[in-house]
Amino acid sequence: MINKICRFDQFVEIARQLGFQRVFFAEAIERLPEYLQGYGTGLYLQLRADGSLYVGETIDMERRQARHRELGVRLTALAVMPFQEMTEKERLEFETELIRKVKTFGYRMANKQKLGKEEK
Repeated sequence: MINKICRFDQFVEIARQLGFQRVFFAEAIERLPEYLQGYGTGLYLQLRADGSLYVGETIDMERRQARHRELGVRLTALAVMPFQEMTEKERLEFETELIRKVKTFGYRMANKQKLGKEEK
């Protein structure tokens, strides 16, 4: 089981290595709707307040992050990777591949439904 807590500096390095173009940190989280305008379809990597990481995909970045907040998710940082013209199947495959890559860093993951059985 993966239990390492991820710090902000480690998160930034992971996001950079994985090709995320933009990282927002705690002070910017309150203004996410403003910052995420224009980020429609894409992948995102969250650093949650408990030090866990979460990978997701969406067709509406602003709305998806608002939903996470409504569900009580507290973020320390968010990295976004917008992309154009991908089918739902391609997005889900890319998300699954990215989850596998993030797991290799050894940090706690919050992706309960998409982790392999050995991680649950």
